[in-house]
Amino acid sequence: MLYLHSQNHQDTPRFCSEVLCTERVSTFLEDNFILWGGDVSTTPAFKLCNKYGTTNFPFIAVVANVTYNPSMVAFWHSMNYHPRITRSGEHLLYKKQGFVSEQDLINSLGEILELHQPLLHAARSERESRERDRILRDTQDEEYNRSVQEDLEKEQRRLREIEEERAREEEKIKEELMKEKEREREKEAKLQELLLQEERSQQVTEKKVEEKPNQSLPAPPPEPPKSSTTTDIKFRLSDGSTVIRRFSISELVSDLFLFVATKESIDNKVLTTSFPRKTYKFEQSPLTLQEAGLVPQALLVVEEPLF
Repeated sequence: MLYLHSQNHQDTPRFCSEVLCTERVSTFLEDNFILWGGDVSTTPAFKLCNKYGTTNFPFIAVVANVTYNPSMVAFWHSMNYHPRITRSGEHLLYKKQGFVSEQDLINSLGEILELHQPLLHAARSERESRERDRILRDTQDEEYNRSVQEDLEKEQRRLREIEEERAREEEKIKEELMKEKEREREKEAKLQELLLQEERSQQVTEKKVEEKPNQSLPAPPPEPPKSSTTTDIKFRLSDGSTVIRRFSISELVSDLFLFVATKESIDNKVLTTSFPRKTYKFEQSPLTLQEAGLVPQALLVVEEPLF
């Protein structure tokens, strides 16, 4: 059933409150018809106004939509039922323009239901068939979509597993590279340690070789107390440090070397004075400090001979 509503018409409020919205009419319509309503101020309802030649309101029409079937039409004619059905399948069974009372509306619609029972039954059957087809299509679409979704999820799982496997392989390769680098570092550290040990061993050997001559030398004479027979000797060692030692003027030049030997190696070393420049060698042992002119004080530099 079709209802076209015009809010500007004088009968519209009364029809809505006294007829259309009563419990009796509402129940009757819901039990027997598919309902459609529209305000003529909207495009769809306005087009229907023009289609059905509406000139007054409220407007009510009963329309049956049945697919045109010649064999069905022939069957209806055999039953002396002659509905007018267009090729589009639409058939206007009833229309009412203007105010109609509750009882008159129910009576008119009841007559339409009784008169056009075959057509309405066919329309209802066709509608139910379309609904079953729709439900079937929806079910098939749902199953298809579910199948597609399952395939998609399966493919996503497969791609995820491939990605996870690739990540594991990359991590494994990364770990192997790290282990290899660690092994290389350990190997390099061991090599450096061996080189360091070898260098230390060489240094110890060189030091022993360097210190060996001093180890065979006797200790210098003890330092005497200061007196008129002593001299103060200041030594500048090879490393630039200085040390002062008191000696007896009767002690030998070799005793000076024996003292220096307690500080550093005297191998291939000489003692020299700055001014006047004079050089003393370890071989000049018989010479006393007084004879060498190293009294009452002197500055001696420990160095290697120039030639």
